[in-house]
Amino acid sequence: MARERSTHSGSEPIFEAEPTTGSPQSEGRRAAPASPSAAAAVGLISAVLVALVLISWIFGGDAPADAEPPPGETDPGPEPPSRETALTALDEMGGVDALVIATAEGAFDMVTFDPVDADHLLASQRASYGVAENEDVNEEWFVENGEVAQRLYAADRPHDFAHFNNDGSVAVWTNSGNKSGFASRIVAVESERGSVVSGPVYASRSVVVAATLFALTGDEDYYSTARVFDLLIADRAGVRTVLDSGSTWSWVDSPMPDVVVAYPADAAGVTAVWDSRSLAPLPGHPLAGHAYQRLAVSADGRRAVGLLWSGVMEVFDPATGATSDRFGSVNPNGIAQPVTLSRDGTSAVTVDRDGTVGIWWVGSDLPLALIEGDAASGRFIAEHRGARTSSAVSADARRVAVRVLATPEAPTEWRIIDTDVESWLEQSGDKP
Repeated sequence: MARERSTHSGSEPIFEAEPTTGSPQSEGRRAAPASPSAAAAVGLISAVLVALVLISWIFGGDAPADAEPPPGETDPGPEPPSRETALTALDEMGGVDALVIATAEGAFDMVTFDPVDADHLLASQRASYGVAENEDVNEEWFVENGEVAQRLYAADRPHDFAHFNNDGSVAVWTNSGNKSGFASRIVAVESERGSVVSGPVYASRSVVVAATLFALTGDEDYYSTARVFDLLIADRAGVRTVLDSGSTWSWVDSPMPDVVVAYPADAAGVTAVWDSRSLAPLPGHPLAGHAYQRLAVSADGRRAVGLLWSGVMEVFDPATGATSDRFGSVNPNGIAQPVTLSRDGTSAVTVDRDGTVGIWWVGSDLPLALIEGDAASGRFIAEHRGARTSSAVSADARRVAVRVLATPEAPTEWRIIDTDVESWLEQSGDKP
């Protein structure tokens, strides 16, 4: 761990020489036909050479790199990776323990990855409730050369904690003011273009899309015991619109560009989708109308996984909404992003309620690996309002951060772990 940030043939062509015109040797020989015995000898030698090449090829020799397939056959190309090749690669690397990239020390309650840079993280520690005095413990992390450079985050400004949003902006939370000192609130969403919201928003489950904060709950119902909330929006004009106030939702996110998805409170409901810019409902969108607790879509947009209320994951086509394989299981209760897909959707990383991280080959019932996490809940706000945070996944499923509680021999630490199956194949030499 580092406390200071590191500085970011071929052969030559063969030509047959012809005797010089006018030489004594060339006169009278130019038109002379080859004798039958000479032609037969040349043919025999050629046949023997071809036979030797074929024998060498068949019995242990490699085919030339540019060899054509036999007539009538096509070249199948390299075999695509499979669950078996991924398992072999993991075993050759030395198993799960070999996946640890770097370690950061500290009893932090929340760690989030920068969605555009998996080597950049924010870590927050809940040292106070309702009093913004955590600026001396919250940190910004940079992973480089097997170490984590840990620096204080916003040390000159009072705040409770901060985390990355899905678009790379940062939500900054502070004390609740006149709300009895227990409920933190979002006071700023900072991006490269400035603040997204103009005033405080009491909301624990939120997503930022197109310079707008889409959030669950508001000032009037924050202390309600209800576990479902209406969906509101906030932007530079303030908290101004409630979307579909006749419905209740348990979570909200943006698994695809330019859309916001709200998830139902129970198995009787279905997902709802809105255009993030026009705020128009999109009932015909492929992500709408599913009885899912949460959704994940691959970055290339070709594959999606929905989390059923049974905890089983279901593969479906985000272009058509057609479903296919079901696999695995995860308990997402209180987890902000329980399922994250790799860029091409071939592998998935899950975070369970108890902090366990699962690495899956999508469609296969057995995980490639399980990584034990810390089952303790983060010390922020009531679980049904805020995410549990003992494990976190990068947006591209390449990294996870897992909290490991202190022992008599070692302090509490966060391990940054490589969950990129493609990188396993490259390191082991199994990538085609």
